[in-house]
Amino acid sequence: MIKKDVLLDRNLCFNERFGPGTKNYCGEDSIFLQKMIKKGISLYVSPKYIADIDQSDSSWCEGWNEKFFTVGGMVIHECYPILSFVLVLRSAIRAYKRGKTKLSLLEILKCYYKGVFKNISERKIEFVK
Repeated sequence: MIKKDVLLDRNLCFNERFGPGTKNYCGEDSIFLQKMIKKGISLYVSPKYIADIDQSDSSWCEGWNEKFFTVGGMVIHECYPILSFVLVLRSAIRAYKRGKTKLSLLEILKCYYKGVFKNISERKIEFVK
């Protein structure tokens, strides 16, 4: 639950370049939470069970492929612009070790960095408008 006045006072909203219905199909929640933390909003995690999500068949996620890692790089850069280059390396190593992808470590890294640079480019265009 989020208080509307807190969002308005801190000028917070979801990033419209991320989430369902966009090319960057995920990450809007992580980016939003990171913005809240940066603006000093106290967050509370509840252990209460509130919903169940069936993730057996997804209409947008095709698995741990090139698109998954490219969008992941964009989300990481959006949340942590300065640290993104290091965090991408850590994330690529972890993803490779999980063994849920057929991509090599180098291919995963390339996709992540492609996402970082794509986000940098899109943010420049956004600021020019």
